[in-house]
Amino acid sequence: MIVLSSAVYNYLLKQVSIYQKGLTGQLFGGEFSKAATCSDGDDVYYRFGGGVLCDMLKHRYKEIKNCPSTRRNLLSIEISLLQAINNKDKSSIPAYLKYRDRGYMYFPHSSFVPFLRNLDTLVKTVVNDEGFKKHGDELIKVTHAELNKDVSLNDEFKTLLKLHLSDFTMDVESEEAMDRIYHEFSRKLCNARIQEYISSTKQEFAAKKGLASTVDTNLRTKLLTQHTNLSSIRTDE
Repeated sequence: MIVLSSAVYNYLLKQVSIYQKGLTGQLFGGEFSKAATCSDGDDVYYRFGGGVLCDMLKHRYKEIKNCPSTRRNLLSIEISLLQAINNKDKSSIPAYLKYRDRGYMYFPHSSFVPFLRNLDTLVKTVVNDEGFKKHGDELIKVTHAELNKDVSLNDEFKTLLKLHLSDFTMDVESEEAMDRIYHEFSRKLCNARIQEYISSTKQEFAAKKGLASTVDTNLRTKLLTQHTNLSSIRTDE
């Protein structure tokens, strides 16, 4: 969970104001409020989606080892749903990501990329400089609320997921699990964009001021390196 403390809020608000006044709207090396207007390439969504997918699977593989049978059944369903999102055929993955893969990196299936882009586009309508100045330390809460209001994203996600579950028996329990997966997956993607906005703002401010900068430690990089080898914590299925 992201907590935007008052210190971070004041720090970022000051930086955004500086850029608005002193750089005539030039932020992040491009147009003002770039987070809301730029179009990221597919590789961003393979990285964001892959990192979130890995994180969700990792926690479930770990929990399923020591949990009651009722919980184990639910986790098994959720793992099956997450594995349906996972891209077994990596031919569409960008070359530089393939190069870093050692056979255990997770990427969303290419059919999920438009969904991830649509979700991120909605998030970026709030997560930008204007949104930060307007909502302040309520930015995270407002962004999550906007995401929850858009039922079309939930429908899009479920439609895509069911296309990859031809041999999967859908019942009430499975439908509920699908809802849980959607809400967790979308929230994590949302938080990734928020954290990267905060990280990128700090980095750009430091670079412009000639200060030490944490270059290459933003969420895109962290999510890429988060693809860990899960073979040691998986259970036989």
